[in-house]
Parts: sequence; C-alpha cells; structure tokens
Amino acid sequence: HEYILTRLRTQWGIPLGDYVARFGERAKRELIQAASEHLHRGQLTQSDDTLRLTPEGIFVSDGIIADLFL
Repeated sequence: HEYILTRLRTQWGIPLGDYVARFGERAKRELIQAASEHLHRGQLTQSDDTLRLTPEGIFVSDGIIADLFL
C-alpha cells in the first residue's frame, strides 16, 4: 500500500516494470484491473509502462489510491 501511495502522488507515477519486480506479474494484473475504471474516466493514464494520475485525477487522488489498495 505504501508503494502505491507514495509513487502515484509523484510526477513519475508507478513504473509497472518496477512494480512487477517488487510484487509479481499477478499483482500488476490486479493493479491494472483495479485502475481500469479510473483509466476509463481519464483520472489515470498508462503510458511508457507507467501508471500516472492525470490533472483531473489529482483532485480525487485519495479515492483512486484507496481503490488501488489490493
């Protein structure tokens, strides 16, 4: 949880390669699944193998982060 909380609130976001190295491929799939609604709403973006908050997502980041806690 701490990793998601601290990384997502930075401009660098969550590098998914690093996430897999730390937590495994299954955890990555679960993270992407949990993020899917926020990706669809434009609150998160996934590019360059990194998950980041969008400007819109910053305003609701507490809720997004809570949804991503697996």
